[in-house]
Amino acid sequence: MKANSDRAAWLQGSATLCNTRPEPRQDRHRFVLLGAPRVGKGSQAELPAEHFGVCPLSTGDVFRNAKKLLTQCECSPAMLDALSYMNSGELVPDETVISLIKERAKCLRCGGGFLLDGFPRTVAQAEALQTILAENEMQLDAVLS
Repeated sequence: MKANSDRAAWLQGSATLCNTRPEPRQDRHRFVLLGAPRVGKGSQAELPAEHFGVCPLSTGDVFRNAKKLLTQCECSPAMLDALSYMNSGELVPDETVISLIKERAKCLRCGGGFLLDGFPRTVAQAEALQTILAENEMQLDAVLS
């Protein structure tokens, strides 16, 4: 995934655009990768991400990097909310996860396309993704399970 290694905006919730592929390609793809937790979606995401040249965008990566963000920059309200749930051993509720994705909506406009890994996980999240994509005049090319 060498071509898609700069995902700082995705991990930190930055308002900046993905600078991996700023210019839209005609062969841009938008995928969602579904599967149960801990089945290796992240590992499997590397293959289509590299093959199609899309940015792999993992919500798991966002959560894993959340604690690091506390010391590196200011966290958004949604990230602080997610951290409070995680620190108390609770699942992060849909509303908070959806807020984290909305903060990163510009990453979904990556010129090379994207592969969402770990989102959506619930019907409410799927409906929110449908709304986010519609608001950004985008549609998915495929859902991989």
